[in-house]
Amino acid sequence: MNAVEADLLDKIGNSRVHPISPDRPGRYVAFEGNEQDPHPVYLPQGEVIVSMSPVEIRWPAPISPIEALMLVTKAQKVEDIGLHPVSAAACTPENAEKPELQLFSDTEFGRDEIIVAQDLIKDFPKVAKTALISLAESQGVDFDYAREERRGSIIHEKRSPEDPLAQKITSESGWGWAYYGAKDSNPLYIQLAGLYVQQKGREILSEVYKDKNGEEQEVLHAVTLAADLMIKEIDASPLGMLEFRQEIPKGISNQVWRDSKEAYHHADGRIADNTYGIASFSLQVDAYKALQALSSLFPENKHLYDGRAKNLKDRILNDFWVEDERGGYFALGAEKKEDGAYELLRIRTSDMGHVLDSDILEGDDPGIVRKREMLIRALFSPEMFSGKGIRTLASSEVRYNPASYHNGSVWIRENNKIAKGLERHGNIDLAALVHQCTVNIWLSLGIMPENVPSDDTPEPRINGRIVDAEGQIKYRVEQPGQLIQAWSGGISKH
Repeated sequence: MNAVEADLLDKIGNSRVHPISPDRPGRYVAFEGNEQDPHPVYLPQGEVIVSMSPVEIRWPAPISPIEALMLVTKAQKVEDIGLHPVSAAACTPENAEKPELQLFSDTEFGRDEIIVAQDLIKDFPKVAKTALISLAESQGVDFDYAREERRGSIIHEKRSPEDPLAQKITSESGWGWAYYGAKDSNPLYIQLAGLYVQQKGREILSEVYKDKNGEEQEVLHAVTLAADLMIKEIDASPLGMLEFRQEIPKGISNQVWRDSKEAYHHADGRIADNTYGIASFSLQVDAYKALQALSSLFPENKHLYDGRAKNLKDRILNDFWVEDERGGYFALGAEKKEDGAYELLRIRTSDMGHVLDSDILEGDDPGIVRKREMLIRALFSPEMFSGKGIRTLASSEVRYNPASYHNGSVWIRENNKIAKGLERHGNIDLAALVHQCTVNIWLSLGIMPENVPSDDTPEPRINGRIVDAEGQIKYRVEQPGQLIQAWSGGISKH
């Protein structure tokens, strides 16, 4: 145990639950709570609640993590896990009539499926193999505006046009199906291909599938198309970074995992404008890892991929790093302006911990060591670490709300990723603490949920309401987390 880890564990041990102070300039208590609903809602000054409604959750019987994995993979027995593509979530029978609790049920999401496959590759490698083939089958083959499809793009989500929810989304937002509005799906797909080849050999690259046009292709073809598109988009950036922007008027605003409308914002609460592009910190880490995978998959072009990876690593370390009165941390991203300049989103989020699950902060260079230690201190500061895990947004930020979907709640997916990174860097006891928070969620709730509020209640809970607000834009502040979420599956290992 190093000195930083020992110091943090001592501080956390003396104060496991950190009270949330509403006294933050720029933020106010929009709903103080009452006898029926004791949980307050925090909003930035100038924004108001426009609707708030309870969602009655019929509590399901306890389910083990492995049983939850069987549900999201449609497996009749453990040996069948990986025979079918992963659904992003599953709904329990008790809540089958609750549309709020089955937003992602029986639906293939590229990002989610890949992350599940990465987490389970040692124990259930069939999940990764099936994902690589299934996502190749739905890979973009041409340009389509409504679907945000490009040649080589990996899906955001795949729904049948006859699906009632798909029809509702199309009617309200104009999406076509399958929908491809996810900029991180391609680097994640490339990473998965590299990881699978590393674990199981190159035979997967010769697996045959039929693409969207019905033509037979090999998985190598899908990886090449995904890589070509990612490289093209990196080269289109003046800084050599992978950026996203909202392509269609009602498409996904922020085309990475943190995809809520208000998720990308500035320290003063201003919502980032993605008209010209946003370079997300976590997306650069994903692109960097994808370039490393390509260097291994295509050794004949190793020097080209290594050169791009080095440029991206330098950008990550230098362009996103912030030191201010709160310490050192990586900004959430950089907003591109009309004149081509970039403005950092100087807020502390769980995304800064993604870099630990890479080699970017490895080594004994004094500058690297300093950033690594300051980052870990930031993640385990009272504002970031709650008794339930690491928050998606620090409680001192203007847009923090304990049950906000991406601006305050605790996501098992995020905590698993950060814990893996801590283990990689030798912070075993801090990683164990994060894993224990995840286990406690399952022990308390008996399910494998998407997220839990990061408030100071003694036990984890599922948010039981929908809250919409209006200010700079109209957006959803809170919604219940899905009760069985596929990429919370890392819990099964602990």
